[in-house]
Amino acid sequence: MAISFDLLAGYMNQFNFGHVLFFGSGAYASAILNKWLNLPPYFTVPLRGLTALLVSLPIGVTCLRVKGSYLILVTAAFALVFEK
Repeated sequence: MAISFDLLAGYMNQFNFGHVLFFGSGAYASAILNKWLNLPPYFTVPLRGLTALLVSLPIGVTCLRVKGSYLILVTAAFALVFEK
């Protein structure tokens, strides 16, 4: 998470608050699969990445058209929508 934020903010000078959403969706899916389906962690870790990918693709495609402070607002809005 820190590397992707460093790449985006440091080298591309864009700020994105959607990292929290992607990281949280993967962790939440992993915890649900581990608790309810009793899958071991070595199965849930790849599924965690797949879940984060599936959540981030539609949001990423939506955010491709905005830059600057609008990118900050859109990604923060997505993170707040999926918070509850």
